[in-house]
Amino acid sequence: MARRSRIPAGVAHLIIRGIEGQVGGVGREVLGDLLATHGHRDGLARAEHADLADRVAAPGNVHRQLAAIHHAVPPQRAQADGDPLPRRRLVSADRAVHEQAPRPRPRDEALGAGIEVRGGRIVRGLQDERGGGGGDEREHRASYASEAPNVPAPGRLDSGAMGAYWRITREPRYSLLFALPLLVFYELLATVQPVGPHGSLRSGADAILEGPFIALAGSRGPLLFLACLTGVGVWLVARDLRRGRVDPKLFGAMLLESAALALLAGVVVSAATVHLLGRATPLLIGQMGTLGGSTRLMLALGAGLYEELLFRVLLVGALAWVGRRLFGWQEVPAGVFAVVLGAAIFSAFHYIGPYADPWALYSFVYRLLAGVFFSALYLTRGFGVTAWTHALYDVFVLFG
Repeated sequence: MARRSRIPAGVAHLIIRGIEGQVGGVGREVLGDLLATHGHRDGLARAEHADLADRVAAPGNVHRQLAAIHHAVPPQRAQADGDPLPRRRLVSADRAVHEQAPRPRPRDEALGAGIEVRGGRIVRGLQDERGGGGGDEREHRASYASEAPNVPAPGRLDSGAMGAYWRITREPRYSLLFALPLLVFYELLATVQPVGPHGSLRSGADAILEGPFIALAGSRGPLLFLACLTGVGVWLVARDLRRGRVDPKLFGAMLLESAALALLAGVVVSAATVHLLGRATPLLIGQMGTLGGSTRLMLALGAGLYEELLFRVLLVGALAWVGRRLFGWQEVPAGVFAVVLGAAIFSAFHYIGPYADPWALYSFVYRLLAGVFFSALYLTRGFGVTAWTHALYDVFVLFG
């Protein structure tokens, strides 16, 4: 039986230190050879790993070898601190907490190494460089992108005041309130118009919309229609006011925009019609030219309001629904079908009634393209701007 001998504590300490030195030296040489072999392949400088080689050669406290450990802040804690986005904090060797995490060095991204703490245990994960690690790498990079909570995502960046104006003015609290003067002035001008041989002169689209109410309530039908139209508008505006207040200055900008679009509509539609038909023909407005100024103004305002409500909001919306539900089309084919057919019906509508325009191919194609223009404008700018653009366009035509 072998006999055990007791080694003095001082001698044992010297032996252990010597062994550590030898192991550290071997580690330094092995690591140096690896870096010399693979450093240039990975585009890494050997000087970057000098610190790592020293740390392998001289092992010490584990907490000091790990420069920092990422601790994810729970979402509840982040929200409580007023930070809507997840963040990561650094816990250094002296247990100090740093809010800003450094970006990973190139070798960290190349090796795909990650360190995390789970229940007090240090878990080191190495991603396979040849596959399977893409998701972890994206998550690792996303953690650094989320460290700037005040910077919006690139897809959600607003293009300044113009972007905010473009978005807000399509909301009901702006769009419907902007169209309200058209309704008020049209109704006021209609009440003072003399009764003609065919009865009270009204906009053709207004007469079509009032038809079901007249059939239901007789002579009170127009009043019932106006009450229902006003009630729906008030309800939509009141509901939308919960999302934000109204800035009156924007209505002036919307009016200028509508006037510019009305002029643009005349130029674009005329050029497109001439390009298709090869010639320019003056538009004939039938008996409209014989009417008084207030009557023509009333009809122009009514056309902007009620024709957009009838042909864009109701007709184009209904045709798009038919294309999707009955024909099973996708959004784009159903939308193209609704816009083109709705524009054709809109153009043909101007040749119906006692004050209809005389038939002409040029005027039909012209109004067909105008219907496409107003449909596109309605989809991009909403009801208010489209109604005012149509009304001002008619004013320019009738008084030009």
